[in-house]
Amino acid sequence: MTLSKEIHRDGHFTFTKEYNTNGDLISEEYKTGTQIRSKKIVYNDKKQISSIFETSKDAGHLQDGQLTLYAYTGDNYRMLVYKHGTTTFADHLSSNPIKSGKENEAYYVRDTKSENGLLLSEHHEDREEGTKYSTTYTYSNGVKSSETKVAADGTTTKIAYTYEGGLLKSKLTTVNGQFADMFIYTYKHNLLSEEQKLCKHEEVQYPSLQRQYFYNTKQELEKTVYYGRYNGSMNIYKTEEIIRKGNSITKKSAEVENAEMTIGRYDLTTLYNEFKNNSMEWAIPIFDNKYFQTHPLQEMNCTIEKYDTQGNIIEMTFMHPFNKDEVMGKVVYRNEYNDKSLLEFVISYRITDDGQKEEMDIKKYYYY
Repeated sequence: MTLSKEIHRDGHFTFTKEYNTNGDLISEEYKTGTQIRSKKIVYNDKKQISSIFETSKDAGHLQDGQLTLYAYTGDNYRMLVYKHGTTTFADHLSSNPIKSGKENEAYYVRDTKSENGLLLSEHHEDREEGTKYSTTYTYSNGVKSSETKVAADGTTTKIAYTYEGGLLKSKLTTVNGQFADMFIYTYKHNLLSEEQKLCKHEEVQYPSLQRQYFYNTKQELEKTVYYGRYNGSMNIYKTEEIIRKGNSITKKSAEVENAEMTIGRYDLTTLYNEFKNNSMEWAIPIFDNKYFQTHPLQEMNCTIEKYDTQGNIIEMTFMHPFNKDEVMGKVVYRNEYNDKSLLEFVISYRITDDGQKEEMDIKKYYYY
């Protein structure tokens, strides 16, 4: 059975999605009060998108909208985007979906060229913003080896990818031939174990950010540790942990307060200059050279999730990050299935302070 429609409704909105027999999305509608936002997607006989029509109405009156049309030539296509107010948009609104519009009315144009399913080049033009850029792609053994973006002013940004054993090993970005940044990826047992970002300060390349990933014996992610450069050295600024036990998953996170806005710079002088450029001088005395010593990791979130045998959530408990036994909130889910073991509806309930269920929303599913 293929999903044909899903409806998500609460006391404030109704959100509906519809799909064709191929499983492709064909419409969306979001209703709240007197406002309705809708999207309709039409496909050609080759199952390619031919148009996307979006409108926003209030009390039945059109407020805004956008029409995107696609024209295909073999593997290539041209995409033209029209705003509400153009005659092309009006023609589409008043009649059956049109296949082509007036070229000069489009405010955004994208042209692509592909071969054997691989994108070779694309050209973007935003006529409203007055910007243009083109990107070309190269491949090796079917995987992307480089992409080169050239802006209208000649600025050239190139990303080069390297692989080992089919796994991405590095991603190097240069701008006009000069080093911009580089990501390096390390694996254990074909699982990503570490990623590191290198940046450049004057003529010095330095480690800016780093993540480490840890897995259990089932190769499931258990912990992620985030490092960032601050005052010339790498410091842990965030951790995320996943604890699996039976049908429950506990998710925990800890952070150094406000650290994310300060990490990655070469040194404090560079950070302070950024503060000054953004009129944030007030932050300089706060983020001193001992900030990470005086601001240790603090537990921020702790959520316990429980799942049914179909793998759908049935309970979510929000624990206090400091008072370990204090429940801050709880939501339970009623999952009902049809005779094919497919979801028919899900009702979520908030558990009140006196232990009562208070309905929050409902999701209904329909099938072909």
